[in-house]
This record gives sequence, C-alpha cells and structure tokens, in this order.
Amino acid sequence: MSTVAVKKILSAESMRNLGAIGEIDSENLLYLESLARRVSEDEALLKLFVDLYQCIYKGGEVSLPEEIEAMKNDSYGFYALLALAGLPEAEKHFNKFGIPEDIRRGAYVDTGIWIKHFYVNTGRRGISPRILGWELGLFKGNLYRIGRLQFGIKPFYHQARALRNIKNRKVQAFASPGMKFNGEGLCDGVDGHFDGAGAWESEYIVSGNSVTGNPVSSDGFAARQKLTLNLSEWEEVLAPGDPVIDVHIPEGGPMTLEACADAMDRALKFFPEYFPDKPFKAFACESWIFDPHFALILKPESNIVKFQKEYYLFPIECSGEDTAWRIFGENGLVNGLANAPRNSSMQKACAEFMERGGFFRSGGGFYLLEEMPYGRAVYRS
Repeated sequence: MSTVAVKKILSAESMRNLGAIGEIDSENLLYLESLARRVSEDEALLKLFVDLYQCIYKGGEVSLPEEIEAMKNDSYGFYALLALAGLPEAEKHFNKFGIPEDIRRGAYVDTGIWIKHFYVNTGRRGISPRILGWELGLFKGNLYRIGRLQFGIKPFYHQARALRNIKNRKVQAFASPGMKFNGEGLCDGVDGHFDGAGAWESEYIVSGNSVTGNPVSSDGFAARQKLTLNLSEWEEVLAPGDPVIDVHIPEGGPMTLEACADAMDRALKFFPEYFPDKPFKAFACESWIFDPHFALILKPESNIVKFQKEYYLFPIECSGEDTAWRIFGENGLVNGLANAPRNSSMQKACAEFMERGGFFRSGGGFYLLEEMPYGRAVYRS
C-alpha cells in the first residue's frame, strides 16, 4: 500500500469510521486518533507503519517485538492502529465470499473488545502483538466468529487419534507414540515440571487386525496400562492431519451451554455453504480452558466445566501461560501469587490450587460430527 493510501487510513475521519465499525469506546478512540496523527506526520514512523502493514497484510507471517523502539510506551497503540488499518482488507475478503453481515461484525468488533480488555488489565492503551496476530486470523478469513465462538478449518495437528466402535458407536482416544507423560497421565515437562522416575512414554502399534496403545480417557488423562482393540470392530475416525473445524473461545460474553450449542450448530451449516471445497471430520480445540484440573477445583455448574464435558479431552504439550493471564489478568502475577487478585470464585479456586503446588497447562479436545447436536455430554455418559 502506498504512503498516500496509508495516510488516508490514518486520517481523523477514517479513524472515526473504523473506530465505529470496531466499536471502540470514545476514550480509546481519542487516543488512537491522536496517535494516528502523530504517525502520519512523522516521516520515519509513517515508513515503519507502511512497511509493517505490507508485511502483515500483503506478505507472510511476521514476528513482532513486544515494544517498538521508535514508539516506546505507544507500541501497543501502534499495534492497535495496524489492526484498525486491516478492517478494509477484511472487508475485501468477506465481499469475495459473500460472508453474512453478522459474521463480519464478529471480526470487526473483536478489535474493540481486546483494546478494552488490554486497558482494563494493564492500564495501557492498545493491544499486544500477540492479540494483533489473533486479529489477523479474523481479517484474513482463517477464523470466523459465529455467535459465541470462533471457527476455522485446518488440519488436526495434535498427537492424538480416535477410534469408534462400529456397533455401539463408542469412541476411544489414544495418545500418539513417543509422547512423554507424568504419573498423572498429562504431558511431562510442561513449564519445567518433570516427574522424574514417574514419567513414561506412550506407544501406538498397529499389528495385523489390531491396535495396541495407551488410551486417553474422555476427561483428558492418558493411561500407562495399554489397551488393545480389534480393528474388525473399531474404525479410526480422527488422526493427525485430518481436516477439522478449529474452535477458539474469544473474549466477550458468558460461555453458556446454550450459546456454545448455537455457535456449533451454526458453524456446522456455515462452512459447507460458504466453503464447500473444504470438508472436515470434527471440531477440535486447544485452550487453557481444557486443563483437566478445572473439573477438580471448580463447581460442576461452572461454564468451563460444562464446556469441558462436551468434548473428548486429550493431553497436549502446552504451557499454562495463557491460563495465568486469562484468570488473573495481564499483570496479575507480576507481584507474586500472594498478591494476585482474588475477586472472583474462579480466581480464588485457582490461587488456592497453585498454593497447594498445582500448576496449570492447556489441553486439547475434539468433538466428532456424529455426536451433534451439541449439549448432551455424550463422551461422559
């Protein structure tokens, strides 16, 4: 994009229009208008903006630093401007595929949601480079917000697989070979936590008409004792590399069973209608919400526990970093666990779990299409 075109995007009128589309609150919008004027009037900053815009929206992946040297404390505001500047690019994509207005809006307002979230949690205006990367997925059509959830089709990249009994339709998951687990049945070594002598490695062997491996329970724990299934009675229904609808849980609004059921049902209709050339086998999700410990420390009626029970969970090698900032805020643990906020029942329960020596991790989950409609907790029955 030319410098002239970028300056037009950064104009006061354009910022107000983009701010309205993104539903950015008045205080943050005033800040961004002022910052846009500063960038537009500074030759070096304008060149930096143009270069990053080209890399982000016209090139491939780009690694963004937490702080831009030339911007200092306004780095996060700079990233928010880059996000707003991408709204016209998103519009082009949506027009090309005829995406409905309500789903377009889900992408547009996500920027405003995160700008507000970032200010509440850090006291700083803008968004982090991590969130900018997330917004790009929405703007480029890799993700679509449909109701309460976000969805995108991609290969199932996790080290888990599922088999279904041909007669009774029961599902059994297995860990892929070579995974290292702790005595609890979760991935060993996450965030530097090793089990030592209690650690073990998974196997998955197909031999003749049978398969033998380490099974994974529907609540997300791998078992050390192996299980053998007869392949004349069981068929593989999900394996690494299979196309799935990748599920993400965005910020904003309660995650009720009804809202999630509505989103899943709509997604199941949306992708075949607008992307008929992209088949899929299941819904799959990687999230901090799928840490199986939540079912042990939160009340059964909590939305997180209800969401977990809908999916067949499986362990993944993924840090608990997301859990910390999602529960306690961006800077919630900066001054140590003893000073972490405990304003909600969830914050209290999680802090107490950590004080007992527990630590969090992300987890994975899948939901096969045969189990629709969503909302019956079929994997736990």
